[in-house]
Amino acid sequence: MTESGIDPSGILMVTFTESAAREMRERYRRDYGESSAQFQTLHALSLRILRENGFERQQVLSGEQQRSYVAELIRKHARNPFDLSVKDLLLNISAFKNKDIPMNSFECSGLDKDELRTLLPLYEARKKENGQIDFDDMILQCRSLLRESPTVCAHYRRLFPYLICDEYQDTNRIQRDILYLLAGKDGNLCVVGDDDQSIYSFRGADSRSMPDFRKHFPHAKTLCMNSNYRSLPRIVEQSRRLIEHNALRFPKDIRAARSGEGRVEQLHAASRTETLQKLCEKLRELRAEGQPLRNTAVLTRTNAQLEDIAAYLEAQSLPYHAAESLRDPYEHFIFRDLLCYLRLIQGKRRKEDLLRVLNRPNHYVKLQSIISIDTWTDSNLNRIMEAEYPSSPRIVNHFRRYLRKLHELKGRTLSAQLAGIYDEIDYRSYLRDYAKSSGTEFSALEAKLCFYEEAAAHCGDLSSWYQAAVSHVERHRASLRSGGEGVRLCTMHQAKGLEWDTVFIMDCVMGITPSPLARSFTERQEERRLFYVAMTRARDSLYLLRYTENQAKPSIYLREMEEKSAGQSLDAPREDSEAASKARLTAVKRRSSPEKKQFFREGSTSGFTVGLSVHHLKFGEGRVIQLTERTVHVDFSGTIRIFKR
Repeated sequence: MTESGIDPSGILMVTFTESAAREMRERYRRDYGESSAQFQTLHALSLRILRENGFERQQVLSGEQQRSYVAELIRKHARNPFDLSVKDLLLNISAFKNKDIPMNSFECSGLDKDELRTLLPLYEARKKENGQIDFDDMILQCRSLLRESPTVCAHYRRLFPYLICDEYQDTNRIQRDILYLLAGKDGNLCVVGDDDQSIYSFRGADSRSMPDFRKHFPHAKTLCMNSNYRSLPRIVEQSRRLIEHNALRFPKDIRAARSGEGRVEQLHAASRTETLQKLCEKLRELRAEGQPLRNTAVLTRTNAQLEDIAAYLEAQSLPYHAAESLRDPYEHFIFRDLLCYLRLIQGKRRKEDLLRVLNRPNHYVKLQSIISIDTWTDSNLNRIMEAEYPSSPRIVNHFRRYLRKLHELKGRTLSAQLAGIYDEIDYRSYLRDYAKSSGTEFSALEAKLCFYEEAAAHCGDLSSWYQAAVSHVERHRASLRSGGEGVRLCTMHQAKGLEWDTVFIMDCVMGITPSPLARSFTERQEERRLFYVAMTRARDSLYLLRYTENQAKPSIYLREMEEKSAGQSLDAPREDSEAASKARLTAVKRRSSPEKKQFFREGSTSGFTVGLSVHHLKFGEGRVIQLTERTVHVDFSGTIRIFKR
């Protein structure tokens, strides 16, 4: 652009993270020298626009202040303060704002929607009272300003007549609107992205951003980049076979630019623990061959899976590093619950311990009824339950048995006490219910129970186990600060944009990968994109680990990446909609009526190929997005129709 004579001061490059903006700025400076072109995040641009137009008095809420506000709101106003985390509430507040949809249409993750309805207005009121905005308010207020003030919008269009957006597939509706407002109807807007790597819908990102771009800018030119410069051919080929099972995507013919072969290998074992053993064996082999572990990564679907892997690597004296957000198993709420239970078993009736675990599992104790009592004895607790449930002896008797069980566990060893908490007090059942309501994989929680029981077996009493836990957390924190010398642990989402020589993807089994929470067609498509992103982080070698424990079946993705026939997605919409049924009937009628010929202008569907633009006499312009042996799937402006071949 600058070589063609465009003034660089009128070029604005926007992306989504400060590190990406900094990297682009430094790369441009290194290759082309100093420039007046702007490199900014979309949030920084939004804040700049607000500051320059009368919003300078608003202060941006820091992360620490935000957590403090939310923690106070939970403590004072949440219906179930012990079951609601600051992190979960903040994630849902941010997701709700970024999705830009009504509350009734929003699906909460990890908390009840009524809690969000109650706490969100209080959070917003607290910010307004203090003259503060949060990270998400920046883009919301910027969009409102540009929409409501044509003069302001025109000023920034003149200031930045040339816009470039990187990672465009990650934009949400609000961010897209800002770009379109700044570009104008006929503006110079260049977007760069890969729709196969759209994996942030939980943050509000819209997977249709890339496919729908030409609807807003019909004269836009499309440049396809089909070369993968990172991975060796076998990795590229198998990841391409996988992603071609997705229906809603731009057709591509990705090829490896590097010569060689590459390795894609499945490692399977009877149990998850054995897969961890295989992982450690491979890591030692790589280190013996001279490959630094910093060139290796272990990827999982969730953070919870990583926590157990980190603990296992620590026990095997294999160094690792990860994001600061990765918790040690002893920093998990389950460990805190177990400490409370163990103190209760010892006969200590501390108020905070009882309030935390009396309803884990649910014993129908009304915490407000007992929070004010002075003496926390079993007889007092039983008396309160009798008063609360005079006509429900079953509930009262169940609670009495619970208190008796706490006494019975006192004489056992520490690990046996834990086993009793899991199965006799039925804490395992509570975790199963928690996993279901919060969208957490139960297998990850159960793995922690096994870890705690095994660790406690090496300790004589609660005090020694607690000290061992403190030391374990300290070593974990030291590993996170190790500067990257060990193997990198991260989730598939965290791995986006990164690469390593060797990548291990753990827990490639149904029920984990894909996530069981991905129920809709759109969600299942994104799960496949997420696995595709994970696969394509590997430069030379990719290992996929699975197990058969608890009748676990291999992830469907392991089969899809081996299949040579593309476009046979098992999560495509079923042919049972009214429109699809009518389309099939129309197809049959018109095949048997020579005078009407075909219902597609192009003629018989037998010659259709993925990516072909077609015209249907009833549904209009469409694009073929998927072929199977018997059906053709066509996208008509976002509506999928299925026809017989």
